[in-house]
Amino acid sequence: MICELGLGNAASAAPAHALLDASEMDEFLNRVREELILRRYSRKTAKVYLGALRKFIGSVGKAPEEVEESDLRDYLVAIAGTSKDGVSKMRQARNAARFAFRAVFQRDIAAGLGCRSRSTTRGPGSSA
Repeated sequence: MICELGLGNAASAAPAHALLDASEMDEFLNRVREELILRRYSRKTAKVYLGALRKFIGSVGKAPEEVEESDLRDYLVAIAGTSKDGVSKMRQARNAARFAFRAVFQRDIAAGLGCRSRSTTRGPGSSA
């Protein structure tokens, strides 16, 4: 399954000190899957998060524990303009990474990466 995702190419482009190992990827995704189940996330959310993480980690080419906020920032910038639903994909990737790294490694790699769109205040009392 890892080969189908094209992770071999992403791993070969990674720096020598942080090559992505397929077993590390599988172990990481299994741990995330377990956390999603334990926290009673829906199957659809779990599927989206795992897919987003697979693409993100595969494109970075590093072992999951070596991924940093700058890697996520670069990935989000890369996918921002790739399609008409780039903002949606950005949010999915950010939320999946935030959940996974908090749950598995107890660290937040997306703390400074707000992907929310500007909202306007509407309703009673708003001056807009």
